[in-house]
Amino acid sequence: AAEYPDIKFDIMIINNTCMQLVNRPTQFDVMVTTNLYENMISNVCAGLVAGSKYGENYAIFQ
Repeated sequence: AAEYPDIKFDIMIINNTCMQLVNRPTQFDVMVTTNLYENMISNVCAGLVAGSKYGENYAIFQ
């Protein structure tokens, strides 16, 4: 980040990051993280995105 002073960056604790992702997801343009935290963040994102399941007779939308 020091090499690119025009780019804004924040360092966040993973718990706060997940909370901010749920409350204000539009504040994030790019997230750079390690694999451990990426798994947590991707799980939160999967819960935020609505899903659908189509069956032969029924459809369920979350």
